[in-house]
Amino acid sequence: AGILSEAAMSSAEKTEEEAGGGVEEAATSGAAEAAPRTSQVLVHPLVVFCILDHYIRRQEGQERVIGTLLGHRDEATGVVEISNAFAVPHTEKEAEVAVGQATNKTMYGLLSRVNSKEKIVGWYATSGDLDRPVNDSSTLIHDFYLQECEAPVHLVVDTSMREGVRLVAFSALADSVVGLDLDRAFGRLDCSLTFTDAERSLLDAMIAGVVDDRPFSTGDSLSVLPSQMDLVRDNVDDLLDLVDDVATYVDRVADGSKPHHPQAARHIADALATLPHLDASSLDAAFNKHMQDILMVSYLASLTKAQLAVTSKIHETF
Repeated sequence: AGILSEAAMSSAEKTEEEAGGGVEEAATSGAAEAAPRTSQVLVHPLVVFCILDHYIRRQEGQERVIGTLLGHRDEATGVVEISNAFAVPHTEKEAEVAVGQATNKTMYGLLSRVNSKEKIVGWYATSGDLDRPVNDSSTLIHDFYLQECEAPVHLVVDTSMREGVRLVAFSALADSVVGLDLDRAFGRLDCSLTFTDAERSLLDAMIAGVVDDRPFSTGDSLSVLPSQMDLVRDNVDDLLDLVDDVATYVDRVADGSKPHHPQAARHIADALATLPHLDASSLDAAFNKHMQDILMVSYLASLTKAQLAVTSKIHETF
């Protein structure tokens, strides 16, 4: 953070002149329309990783870090889905708080070019004690984000990690929370993690590790992903296990040791009906053809990469 280009806010007791014009008081929105209701907050794993990484890289002596949350709000259901986040420098000194407005504006502008659908939905902070997740400085920062978006969400991440990943989310109970008691300023929201299929697959690979039998024992355990053939083998093994479970269930129903459920029988019949009627030789031929296509694409990609490297060297030389 170092020296901030702009000081965003201060305590209500100081004026802009005393802060040299670099501190802006959060404007109230009493005349504005009622803020949209927030019913639930969904957080993607990438957001948690960004926040924890920001906390690890914090300046010496800094107790907590803050940043901006990006995502989208479903106006119909009131669900806020947080899909990205970026760090914002700030300083806290007694009753005064300064936030890097220029950094916030620049980072949001750059990320908007990458994904224009992601909007500012709130801000995050870290805490080592979720029994006291907010403090008096939180009200000042929240008033700043009231100017950035409607009904900003305040997400607090527990950095102690004593009980795994713990998240709490809050929303403001008033148009302006500066000067209010913390119990009357923030209301807790339902907050949980959400995963896409790709995120879940990646997290499973990170947790399991592929270097040795001890996850996270080395740095390579986090960076090495299974090969395509390993994924195919694992998926086939899982499929065979499911087929064995179904076969065992059918055998027990047939010998009378397990009661018959018509709905389960329909599901099994529907699953069998979707199977293609192929013999082993036809299936092998289709699989080999698919593998040949993959190898051809991989070869062409490598050839293109080599050609680009040679062209770049030629331009540098001549």
